[in-house]
Amino acid sequence: MVSVGAAFAIPLTVGGADFPQRDLVLFVTFVVIVVTLLLQGLSLPAVVRWLGPHGDGESGHAPGHAAQEAAAHNASADAGLARLDELAAEQDLPEEVVGRLRERADRRRMLAPDTGERPADESDAMVYRRLRRDVLRAELEHLVRMRDKGELDDEVFERVQRELDLEDSMLHRD
Repeated sequence: MVSVGAAFAIPLTVGGADFPQRDLVLFVTFVVIVVTLLLQGLSLPAVVRWLGPHGDGESGHAPGHAAQEAAAHNASADAGLARLDELAAEQDLPEEVVGRLRERADRRRMLAPDTGERPADESDAMVYRRLRRDVLRAELEHLVRMRDKGELDDEVFERVQRELDLEDSMLHRD
């Protein structure tokens, strides 16, 4: 736009005579702008495909990390759900709590529970927190095994671990 403004700012006349080749300057300016916009607009998708998107570790994901992260979430969710099944078989747990944990696993694909006897005065909320912490531990242990086997990139591991740690810290709030 600045180029068009500068071209149109050329006076029509200089000292009573027409400005030499003013129309040519306007035409060349217009052509350069149109060609630049079209060239960039049409070639940008090809350049992006050629270069490929690269993650920066925080806001983006390196190529393949999204699929690996999804697989890590699913695998850890399966491990957590297996643990929840074990605990439900071992303990007399409220169905509502177990159901909420299963729902959460279905929504986020991240879950698993805890061991031990349930105290008679333990509320459903306390059972939920206890079980969820055990589920989170099972998920984290599974993620560590995946990373140690080389099935999980360190960057993906750290991102998923951070999510699990944040959820665990929220469970410890009273």
